[in-house]
Amino acid sequence: MRRILFALALSGILFVVILCIDDPLNPAASRDLQSDVMAPATAGNGYVYLLGFAANPLSDPLKVGSFRLDGYRQALAEQQLAQYQDYAPALRLKGPDFSNWCNLQDAACIDKTVARRDAVMALAKKYALLLQRLETLYAYPDLRSLARPGASEPQPDYQLLLRAAHLHRLNLLARHGEETAQIARDALQQRIRISRRHLAAADTLYMKVAFASLVRADLHALQALQRIDPRLRLPELPPLDAPERSLARALQREFLGIAHDLELLEKTPELRDALPAEARSDLRFLFQRNMTLHGLHAWYRAVLAGNGISSADLRTVIRSDCRFCLRNAGGFRLLQALLPDGARITAQLRELTNQVDLYNRQRGPGAAN
Repeated sequence: MRRILFALALSGILFVVILCIDDPLNPAASRDLQSDVMAPATAGNGYVYLLGFAANPLSDPLKVGSFRLDGYRQALAEQQLAQYQDYAPALRLKGPDFSNWCNLQDAACIDKTVARRDAVMALAKKYALLLQRLETLYAYPDLRSLARPGASEPQPDYQLLLRAAHLHRLNLLARHGEETAQIARDALQQRIRISRRHLAAADTLYMKVAFASLVRADLHALQALQRIDPRLRLPELPPLDAPERSLARALQREFLGIAHDLELLEKTPELRDALPAEARSDLRFLFQRNMTLHGLHAWYRAVLAGNGISSADLRTVIRSDCRFCLRNAGGFRLLQALLPDGARITAQLRELTNQVDLYNRQRGPGAAN
């Protein structure tokens, strides 16, 4: 009986030891972890302005953007991310609320927009500073991030950027008349060129989604212009090229950001308190960093291949599923909580590709080349 108890105890100890042993980091993941994703801090880089785009009306966006970036870098250097506080939302510029406005994809919305010309002009006057900042932002040739990737990285207010662009769009459409329709067409065409340049260069998933949304909305606005004036000649647009469709650069940064966060979790235990509750439960006992990196790397490669993997489909890209979940339950739950929806982002880019093709087919007989 004693021998049986001793054997059971020894087996239990060995089982616990095995659970605590991490896998060696595989060469492919190790190679991708050495990638350099930092954009050069050139004079044409407008990332700092983008970070400060939502600064309150009395503040300089460049100064606020520098404040946010410097604060993040200092917190990283001093390993004080748990105490890091970003620019307070209460201090930020508020944009117009379009929740009760119609959708420009609806043909009836075009007439409503033209009929509400005075309301649109009043909004444009009220938010003139926001439109001015939009013009300044679009003048920068490069908006790639200058911050080290990670969950605590300060994010631009892309929602405000989208609202500013929509106000600019409505302002163009509301100015009815043959001459103003041509001016609006040229302005939208220029915006699409700029947005597509940033779409191709986007090094974060947030930026990729935001500029895909901007291109999509401006395409709808061009078609709306032709419904206002059927004689208007619309330009042909080149189909989306490989860099515009690709998630490679943004996914590489996402991969490295989560990898950096996993390293920080080991060095800074208090950061665990900021994680979702479902991701915290098993981290103390069933978390293996390398195994988690392998799961992350498998997801990264699957989405990069265009397979449209979401965090909910994580099991499908981890072949040793049962072993992974048994020895690394904490890491598995952490990835499920942190990974973005790769399927949704991939679908949005495919939708934009199809929309550009559809736009070119529907430009009408009077279309301009």
